[in-house]
Amino acid sequence: MAHDGWRRAFAVDNGTSNKLTTFCAAEQNLQKRKLMGDVNFNEALRREISVSIRNSHEKNWDEGERGPEPVPVGLPVLRRIATPVRQAAARTKAIWLDYVRPLGIDLVRLLWPSLEYRLKLGRYKGVGYLYDRLEDEESKNLLVKLFAFRAMGHRKVRLPRSDANYWINIQRVENLNIVGPSVSVEFMNLVLELRDLRSIDFDMQAYCTGRGGSYVFLQRQYELHRETAHCQADPGDVVIDAGGCWGETALYFAHQVGSQGKVISYEFIPSNLRVLDRNLAVNPQLADTITVVRQPLWSTEDQTLYYVDWGPGSRVSFAKMREDFPDTQCSTTTIDVTVEREKLQRLDFIKMDIEGAELSALKGCEKSLKRFHPKLAISLYHSVEDFKSIPRYLDSLGLRYKFYLEHHTIYENETLLFCIPQK
Repeated sequence: MAHDGWRRAFAVDNGTSNKLTTFCAAEQNLQKRKLMGDVNFNEALRREISVSIRNSHEKNWDEGERGPEPVPVGLPVLRRIATPVRQAAARTKAIWLDYVRPLGIDLVRLLWPSLEYRLKLGRYKGVGYLYDRLEDEESKNLLVKLFAFRAMGHRKVRLPRSDANYWINIQRVENLNIVGPSVSVEFMNLVLELRDLRSIDFDMQAYCTGRGGSYVFLQRQYELHRETAHCQADPGDVVIDAGGCWGETALYFAHQVGSQGKVISYEFIPSNLRVLDRNLAVNPQLADTITVVRQPLWSTEDQTLYYVDWGPGSRVSFAKMREDFPDTQCSTTTIDVTVEREKLQRLDFIKMDIEGAELSALKGCEKSLKRFHPKLAISLYHSVEDFKSIPRYLDSLGLRYKFYLEHHTIYENETLLFCIPQK
């Protein structure tokens, strides 16, 4: 009996030891993978910087979206050469600030032009995890291009969308027939026209800009099509549209899922909702498919959120903002709460573009992610940190998504992480 008891105890201890060994090995592999991911990503990014350093691209700036293009200027010393030597000599400190230090920087730029950009690589530490997890070379190459663009700017790096089709598609939307009264958007000095989209294969009307309409309806922003991978909202799907704004994406998803599907769109900014409601009113054939939740998404419900209504550029905070801002407040909700309230028996596709709150909103739908394993299209472009934290969080849930990357502008906005569940 004593001998058997000892053997049973030993078996338990040995099993615990094996689990501990397995856990430690998994942790070591994860740390090694993170390290190697950064090494691989940094090497690819250095190569991209090296081949881009002599570029000086023209027509690689979206003036309609970003304002006038900055005028290229010479090196700091050349810009200051007109400063009278006598005046500079009278100020000892100014000699260092205006001449010596800029001259040193200029010499570095002339002798080692890529060094200035490579020094920025430290702030991208951790992005290599996503690079290592991306499924195809197209996604990996795109990630490298995007961060080279962030480091070097539009004169040095041309993103894949920067071609003639980008401008043609915008013009196609702007040239669509106007079929109703316009809507003014406060704070943006913008007038939205009601356009007939039937000539571009969407049986609807929509208030939208040329660029927004092009991204959603012509570039098919929320679809991924690669040689061996496809991700989109399909007929009959239940879709979460997180970040409804003016309603174009809700209309697009309603068109895709059809009358047997369902779209739940989240938007809480009053001026955005006024346009969204107009878009639903002029499309009654799609409106019945769409449910609008007029609350912001977060990781938990019933948190007080303060906001300043500046349309798509609205400011939000969990703390009351300055006295001179006419801010107002609302309370948060979560996708898990919506799933329970709506008694959803399926959830097939989640799109998120909510101004940097994507990670928190994903944490607020953890139960739904584990239960339904939906396809995901998650915006990453709001901060570098999102490229690091969102893929890690999704992996931590053990859902074994396959990751792909897409991008829809000629500058840093509109980067999407597509996550395809493995069958």
